[in-house]
Amino acid sequence: MDTTRTHSIRTRLLLIISLILILFFVFSSVSLYLTTKQTALSTLKKTAEQDALRISASVDSAAYQEFLKNPTNDAIYDELRESLDQLRKQNGLLYAYTAKVDQNQVKLLIDGLPVAEAANINDPATGAVASDMKDVLRGETHSTDVIDDPKFGKYISVYVPLKSPIGNIIGILG
Repeated sequence: MDTTRTHSIRTRLLLIISLILILFFVFSSVSLYLTTKQTALSTLKKTAEQDALRISASVDSAAYQEFLKNPTNDAIYDELRESLDQLRKQNGLLYAYTAKVDQNQVKLLIDGLPVAEAANINDPATGAVASDMKDVLRGETHSTDVIDDPKFGKYISVYVPLKSPIGNIIGILG
């Protein structure tokens, strides 16, 4: 009788220790997954922000200011669109554009896609909301969380200010 009782205590103790180890393993795995996912997203945002800042510094601000005086599809627009398209490709980005906030809506000004795919001037920007642009209009950068767009899939957006040579904010680069 003593051996069955001892055996029963050993079995229970073994089950309790096994359960604790399994719970620890599951908790550690979930924690590692979430930490890795957050770190990867943070790194992606930081890299995209650096790319966007590099592109914004490369934009011809004098030509952009001239375009803003009369935003039409002319030679200046074509030059800026081609430049953005080239910078987008060089940096491996899905999309690059300039935008403005008009009546609490983000509108595209220069779409950095090839001419056949580019959106029209003042088309609404999908995935961009005016509240995200407040920081940018104050001279800061803004990164979104992952956007799950039915048309374009999952992506993040980074917005940085476009500045004139004297440091005035003249637009938004996304």
